[in-house]
Parts: sequence; structure tokens; C-alpha cells
Amino acid sequence: MEKIYCFFVFMSLLLFSLCNNAQAQTTNTAVSSIKITDSDQYFDPERDPIGLVQSDGSFLLTVSEAVLTRSLKTFMPQIGIVQKVVKQKIRGAEHIVFECRNINEPEKSLFVAIQLKKDEFGKMFADRQYNICSGNPCGDCKFTAGGCICAEQAPADDPTRMGSCNHTVSDRMGLVKVKIAQE
Repeated sequence: MEKIYCFFVFMSLLLFSLCNNAQAQTTNTAVSSIKITDSDQYFDPERDPIGLVQSDGSFLLTVSEAVLTRSLKTFMPQIGIVQKVVKQKIRGAEHIVFECRNINEPEKSLFVAIQLKKDEFGKMFADRQYNICSGNPCGDCKFTAGGCICAEQAPADDPTRMGSCNHTVSDRMGLVKVKIAQE
């Protein structure tokens, strides 16, 4: 009878030990699964969508304009003040367009258009191409469906002189990884 009692106590202790160990492992697994990774605190244009095309065809930004602006200004600090961020179709392709004021000549507009690509779920991502439309000399360059144009009239003192704009195209991303929350 004593052997049975010892065996019962031994099995109870073993079972108790196994249950505590399993509970500890479950707790550790739960804690590690909710751990916030460093990448979740950043907007990374290489992996994160900029927007979403909704079922009704409208476009919804999935990243705030402030984060997109910080991402662009980190890549191109010379762009100056970003006044507006919009989605626009240029030459048949969707773009996210930043309307800026030139840092050296604030009276001149500067537009940066980053081409977008859509996945099968309607998410829009930054593609590896951006365009810049800037004055040469023009104070009101902008992108239209046809491309980069000067939208201002010829000056009254010289009606034959129309402004023109420089259109620069690059095959780089145009946006960089930035912290989502600004410190």
C-alpha cells in the first residue's frame, strides 16, 4: 500500500509539474506573440501600402499625409513646403502627387509625383518611379493628365515669352522608411 501511495504522490507531483510548465510556456508564447516589432513603428514604402481603392472606386489614404510628407522630405530635403497631397492620373498611370513650394524660391511651385502600383486586393503601393515638375522659368508648374506644364499666362511685358517647366523622371522610389509617430 505504501508503494501505491508513493507512486500516487510521485505521479501527482509529475502531473503538477507538467501542468505548471505547460502554463508557463503558454504564457510566454502569448506574451511573445503580442510583442510589437520595430518595423511596426515605421512606414516603409517598400512594404506598406499608401492607399486603397475602395469597392466604389474611390481612393483612401492608408498612411497620413504627415507621414508621407516626412517620408518624401527625408528623401528630398530641398523640396520645401508640402502644401497638398493628392492622387492623380498622369499619362494614364496613377500617382500620389505632392504640391510643394520650392525651398529657394517659395513663389515657384514644385510638384513631385510618385507612380503607384495596385495589387490584387486594391492596395496601392509606391512604385520605383517618381517625377518632378519645376519652373524654368514658371511660377505655376503642375502635372496634368498630359504631363508637366506651365499653367501661367505669358507676362504682359513680353507676350511671346511663355514659361516652361522642367520634367525630371527617376527610377528610384522617391519615399523612404520613416517613423510613424514623430518624437
